Amino acid sequence: MLGLALDLMRRGGGAAGPAPPFGASEPGAWYDPSDLASMFQNDAASVAAAVDAPVGYLGDLSGNGNHAVQADAARRPVLRLENGFHFLEFDGEDDAIGAPFALAQPWERVSAVRQIGWISQRRIFGDFTTANGQLYQITGSPTLRVQSGLTTGPTSAAAAIGADHVISERHNGAASALAVDAGAFAVADAGSGAANGIMIGNRAALDRAGSLRCYGLMVRGGTMSAGQLAEAQAWMAEQAGVVL
Repeated sequence: MLGLALDLMRRGGGAAGPAPPFGASEPGAWYDPSDLASMFQNDAASVAAAVDAPVGYLGDLSGNGNHAVQADAARRPVLRLENGFHFLEFDGEDDAIGAPFALAQPWERVSAVRQIGWISQRRIFGDFTTANGQLYQITGSPTLRVQSGLTTGPTSAAAAIGADHVISERHNGAASALAVDAGAFAVADAGSGAANGIMIGNRAALDRAGSLRCYGLMVRGGTMSAGQLAEAQAWMAEQAGVVL
């Protein structure tokens, strides 16, 4: 598997990004709400993105072509800009945007998010068509859990409501893991189900919408080295102004 390199230099006034994109053997997707050129207000990608406007097309910067779309205008997240940081805002009622693509275990996801509100079973991320590959709110505020077929996956209560965090997930059966910011990974069996892409802010059934901000998201097949993971976490931290 080819390595993942990240360029933490600013590019054209925008956020730092992956350089180069994922190698040919690395499935997954990379979404960056600060890259306005990669987003559009409609799913047909014909109306340019704008701050305080809905986003119906979120371009995949990984090179895999897994662009996330939302055809239903009423369900689109809104692009926001606050204190110099761009993010997608999901209303916790019905918003969702996603893309289908095959993602067998092991795979990993690193994101920069803020839980705006908390209701048990609401999704931060879900799968496009199945109940696998989920990060969701569970047990008591502000606890998050990873799930890929089982409901006994690793949990963390470190992602405080109303604060920005870097969330790192490993979906790998009994070795599945979850970490918040620079904290240690909690490890538990989350199930061995393969994921079918990503649904940001909801799950496949579109009935568990989460109230959140998403500043950036990477989902990648395989297992990153410690150095690659640290680079990905640092990039996400920069997207939201998080100090690790």
